Amino acid sequence: MSKKIKNIQELLDNIMLKEDEYKKVHENWLWVRLGGVCKFKRGPFGSAIKKSMFVPKDKDTYKVYEQGNAIRKTIEYGEYYISKEDFETLKGFEVNAGDIIVSCAGTIGETYVIPSNYEKGVINQALMRVSTSKVLDKTYFLYAFDYYIKELAKDNAKGTAIKNLPPLAELKQYVIPLPPLNEQKRIAEKVEGLLNKIEEAKQLIAEAHETYKLRRAAILDNAFRGILGTNNSNEQSMITVLDNKEGKQNIDEPYQIPENWIWVTLENISDYIQRGKSPKYVDSSNVRVVSQKCVQWSGFDISQARHIDEETLKNYKQERFLQKNDLLWNSTGTGTIGRVAIIKDDLEDMVVADSHVTIVRPNNNLVNSNLLYRWLSGPYVQNKLNNSWSGSTNQVELNLTTVKQQLVPLPPLNEQERIVKKVDNLLSKLEVEQKLIDNTFSKLESIKKSILSKAIQGELGTNEPREENAIELLKEVLKGQAEIM
Repeated sequence: MSKKIKNIQELLDNIMLKEDEYKKVHENWLWVRLGGVCKFKRGPFGSAIKKSMFVPKDKDTYKVYEQGNAIRKTIEYGEYYISKEDFETLKGFEVNAGDIIVSCAGTIGETYVIPSNYEKGVINQALMRVSTSKVLDKTYFLYAFDYYIKELAKDNAKGTAIKNLPPLAELKQYVIPLPPLNEQKRIAEKVEGLLNKIEEAKQLIAEAHETYKLRRAAILDNAFRGILGTNNSNEQSMITVLDNKEGKQNIDEPYQIPENWIWVTLENISDYIQRGKSPKYVDSSNVRVVSQKCVQWSGFDISQARHIDEETLKNYKQERFLQKNDLLWNSTGTGTIGRVAIIKDDLEDMVVADSHVTIVRPNNNLVNSNLLYRWLSGPYVQNKLNNSWSGSTNQVELNLTTVKQQLVPLPPLNEQERIVKKVDNLLSKLEVEQKLIDNTFSKLESIKKSILSKAIQGELGTNEPREENAIELLKEVLKGQAEIM
């Protein structure tokens, strides 16, 4: 056996897996190690590129490519440049058109092919440069690489995705299937078409999410305008139940409502409105304190409540202890202010609120607490509050006067119950639709993984058994390497 032939065989032995080491796919496919069909180059050590090296962009400067370029799939990202002198020092990390850059930390495995209109430059420490040999179709490689890095590069001990790309020595030992070159192109084309359909479906789901928000807002808006089909003009207005002075106070009506409805302030229809008090916390007691963490859009969460020193409760009036049907309104802090929750069930423990939460106790003879909850948490009130806080750089606060003077459209008591039932029914149906949409989105991610898995296992119907075995092309490429050994 000539030395050249022997060298080719040695290279093949180093690159290819033996038949008992891998699952047989097709007769004209191979399994090869990445290190044999790709060249990898990790970015320089962090200290090799210092902030002091960065200079303003000019005709004689060179770009420093970052993770953001791989993640965002663009050469436009980033504004760090180095001088020609520093570029020459770092020339081993230069990128060229057609090179693949890979994110190596945090969001790992994101890839981007450097286009022909790129700026000359180098990769930084958070990137890896990959160049593929002639045996690989670049698009096929990217799909295979994406699958193996994101699916197989797992922390087996914890079962969670790793935060950093494996060391080069380990990465080079990863294996991928190598079909004939023409089949690689067919696989890439088929995968691309299928993934495009998935992206189209995701876009439709995103639009459905937006439609959901609009439909939900429309249901609540119609409910509080009396156009949800619940109004009975023969029912008596609540003005006859309210105190004459309170019911007929001058109110600038925000919009038109049915004739037997009336605009009132929250104070008109509540037995108690008050901020909670700053508590003295203890590790354990028989009384709990509700904070803003307990008041979520998903509902009232008592599990987040801490305990209060019972000695301090001597100064608490009985009305400060929370009851079933109380509304809790977060009253301070950007991001939390305005959230409303209702206490739907009897409380097992004695519970009070802290000073960041306002308690609203509706008068059950005047207003249905569930209706009031829908109004305060609905689009009209929330949008108005958000607009009043928009652009504020100070600590925002929902003061007690604003709460008490909050306007409420008040239907007859029987209609209030009908509105609550109809709104709950419509929103429940909407939630079911939304869950189906969310489940579909999750399935799309699974389908994407399945497509990539089937692609690299030769299960997409792309194989042509008569095509030349991939080993023949691999041998041709290795001849050049053997000649310089």
